[in-house]
Amino acid sequence: LSAFIPALRSSKLPPIAALSETSVDRSDLSLSRKIWGGVLLLGGAGLIGLGLADVGPNPLVFVGVGAAAVLLSVAVILGPLIASPVSRVLARLFGIRGGMATRLAGENAARNPKRTAATAAALTIGVTLVVVIAIVASSIKATFNDTIANSVKADYVVATASVTSLGSIPATLQAEVADLPDVAAASPVRFGPITLLDDKARKDAASETTTTLSGQTGTTDAAPPGETTFVLGIDPATWFEVVDNGEVKGSTDDLVEGTMAVNAKYAEDRGWALGDEIPVYFAATGEQDLKVAMTFESDIGQGDIYLPTATFAPNMLPIFNSDAQIYVTAKDGADVAALGKQLDELVADLPTVVVQNLEEFTEAQTGPINTFLAIVYGLLGLAIIIALIGITNTLSLSVLERTRELGLLRAVGMSRRQLKRMVRTEAAIIAVFGTLIGLVIGIIFSIALTIAISADAPDLFTYKLPVTQLAIITIVAALAGVVAAWLPARRAAKLDVLDAISSV
Repeated sequence: LSAFIPALRSSKLPPIAALSETSVDRSDLSLSRKIWGGVLLLGGAGLIGLGLADVGPNPLVFVGVGAAAVLLSVAVILGPLIASPVSRVLARLFGIRGGMATRLAGENAARNPKRTAATAAALTIGVTLVVVIAIVASSIKATFNDTIANSVKADYVVATASVTSLGSIPATLQAEVADLPDVAAASPVRFGPITLLDDKARKDAASETTTTLSGQTGTTDAAPPGETTFVLGIDPATWFEVVDNGEVKGSTDDLVEGTMAVNAKYAEDRGWALGDEIPVYFAATGEQDLKVAMTFESDIGQGDIYLPTATFAPNMLPIFNSDAQIYVTAKDGADVAALGKQLDELVADLPTVVVQNLEEFTEAQTGPINTFLAIVYGLLGLAIIIALIGITNTLSLSVLERTRELGLLRAVGMSRRQLKRMVRTEAAIIAVFGTLIGLVIGIIFSIALTIAISADAPDLFTYKLPVTQLAIITIVAALAGVVAAWLPARRAAKLDVLDAISSV
């Protein structure tokens, strides 16, 4: 497929063109290229607009497909249109101390804009992806940091060291923490899955033998179709002392067995109201109706549904029925640092339990994002390396194509060092050109993507632009372009002047 357009183009090459000593592509963009590029650009922008308007079941799909179409339009029409002027501007910037070699490099990149744009296209796509992921990840982390800072009133969190440590907090630890003299509140949290059912799903449910996650086998109601989600098991008497959930409707006194508290926006999206009976399914006990006894304005990103311990404990499998975290608040005037040491002493014999202040707790919660980013950056790094190989190949072919030109430059006084600088600068111009386009498009796409992600709660999402990280990406790309030009520049400098001049 990638060879189709070059093959078609070569078949249209006039035979007389092959008789010329040099060949410079001065052709303008074809009408068909402009039409297809315009269709892709307008279509992509329209799809992104539909995604931002929250149209359809998943607006992110519209944003993603629209972004892909815009990228294609950049490669087809926008890149070649701006390649010449941008190359000349970059040559002036690089030429502050570069002299004639840098100027010639800019002219070389500018006189064949389609080749320059095509060479930079792969780098543009790679940089765009890196920028989008970097900005979205930074925004998610910033949002979580702001949520924790604004909502969690606790001074410490006693938690399991990892997901594999689930169930390692002893049942007595919460009481021991609460008995410490400097502790004002110690609120335990548990996590477990439930399935939200609809009426049809309840009627179609059938009884069958199932094996629970704890390895126990018995006869229970098989899970009917529905939306499975994780919920928090909380102690209503202490939870709202350690976490600020914003405006609350209902009373903690109403959070008894058979009830739940729900995020107000989550409830509104599903048409739930205070007092409604919601059919749910528990793996341990089967189907039940839970009453919405309370709604709250905001959560801390761990779940939209709270079950009081009286509802959570009798209905969850044993593997989920232990504390995963204990939020600890110090008394007014207490020594917070001293309290931290007391908590450390309590868990000293529990290697799978850790004590974290809010900063450490936030870092632990965003740790998986960093791991994911490291993997993605590694994969995208390979894509960028491939793009740089493309720059190397293009410049190598360019050296062969311009053998006589390079020989003439050497004949009229250009040194080997200047010739190397010219080829390296041309590579840097192409690399920076591709990087800058990717940077601009990536920032625009990230804004669209974060708007789509935060559609349900725009006031709670924090958009963060990692300026330092983006600057590093740009600088590294330019340096990588210079490295990519090392072999072509070395080959150009080794050309024999007389042989190069006589080359036809």
